[in-house]
Amino acid sequence: MRFTSEAACGDFLARLPDAPSRFGAMGQASEFRISLRNVALPGVSLVAGAGTAKATTHLGRRASLVIPFDRCETLLRTEGDEFRWAAPHHAFFIPAGERIAAESTAGSFLRLDLVEADLVRTAAGMGAGGQQPG
Repeated sequence: MRFTSEAACGDFLARLPDAPSRFGAMGQASEFRISLRNVALPGVSLVAGAGTAKATTHLGRRASLVIPFDRCETLLRTEGDEFRWAAPHHAFFIPAGERIAAESTAGSFLRLDLVEADLVRTAAGMGAGGQQPG
């Protein structure tokens, strides 16, 4: 879906399981452009996006892995710490329940919101030769 309105983008994101609490333009809102796609799979929800520079705040129930593409650069702040990450060599893991604030340049990204219990069960099954924990 393509958005030129922060409000319309926010309405779409609010319907996702772990939507950012704010996802909007950096600079003039009239320049806001973003395309998003969401795919829900067992144990993970994928959000792919591309667009203009954006600001995000997020407090999710699920752990998230964010992977930037197209030379996208992000300044991410969490509880007193500040991190810079950029494509093509960095990704960022956000633990469940951690509040983040991020500012990103124009570019694209993939965010995977993970159901940790499903991942733990899968990993345990792999380590036990395919047997699920009891």
